[in-house]
Amino acid sequence: MVFHDLSKEEFPSAIREIMRVTQNGGWIELVELDFQEYRTGPLAKSINAAFSMLLIKRKLDLLAGTNLE
Repeated sequence: MVFHDLSKEEFPSAIREIMRVTQNGGWIELVELDFQEYRTGPLAKSINAAFSMLLIKRKLDLLAGTNLE
């Protein structure tokens, strides 16, 4: 599952479904996006900006991984 395709509102139900279908003793691994830029070059900045605009246009949370509770 690609979490950057989920809106903030869809995220809790997606997690519940993952937990529901995971076998007892099974593993769930979540990897969150971090859209902070660290010493990126011009090409990476351009790619990040385009991807950020796509996520914003789709009303997805760029900082979901950074703001996990």
